[in-house]
Amino acid sequence: MRLEIHDGARAAEIPLAGSGIPWRARLSLHAAGHMGRETEERRENRTRFFRSVGVESGRVFGVTQVHGRDVLEVDGRTPDDCASVQADGLVSDGLDAVLSVTVADCLPIMLFAPGKDGRAIVHSGWKGTGIVARAVGELSGRYGIAPGAVDAVIGPGIGSCCYEVDRERYERFTAEFGPGGSLARDGTWRLDLRAANVMLLESIGIRSVTVVDNCTCCEHEFGSYRRDGRDRFHNMIVLFGAF
Repeated sequence: MRLEIHDGARAAEIPLAGSGIPWRARLSLHAAGHMGRETEERRENRTRFFRSVGVESGRVFGVTQVHGRDVLEVDGRTPDDCASVQADGLVSDGLDAVLSVTVADCLPIMLFAPGKDGRAIVHSGWKGTGIVARAVGELSGRYGIAPGAVDAVIGPGIGSCCYEVDRERYERFTAEFGPGGSLARDGTWRLDLRAANVMLLESIGIRSVTVVDNCTCCEHEFGSYRRDGRDRFHNMIVLFGAF
């Protein structure tokens, strides 16, 4: 993954090879500031970042994320319409829409099919694991894109190296997604969100999965809730579209 600086705003390019359409994905880094919408300062951070990567603010669609599994189709809506909708994924087949999610250890996952306009992005943490299956179903049901035509790219997120959890969460996650997405080691319980999502996507029969294995907690270029805590972490934003 290539790190970039645009007009002083730090970004990372998430590779999306083979889409057949000039899709791009850009992730803001910790130094670009918090990308929430809650304060004027954070809204200014967003505007500055959008400008730095060449995206007009009026094209960016996002939702109110709640760590769930709902996916919103944005076609026929405006960004203001979508901003207050509680969901953790977006789908569209409109070329003008730039889809976005914010992350700070959870996984951003992009879904697209070569030669097709339909695409999706999801925010997938431990509570929302499984949302990728919902998004693949939306691409199929709304746009006729068969799972076997879909490519997935899993962006940076917390790795099992850092994602220690309590036993209750470990057992709950393992019961739903199997042992491949969790591990017990040296008296600790850990989750592997990447592995769980890869297994889900492969079980659906999608065409390919590409994993960006940077750990947001280990690597200080990224925003991390686990590393920095509630009062200091920076939500990063991922932009996914034609820009």
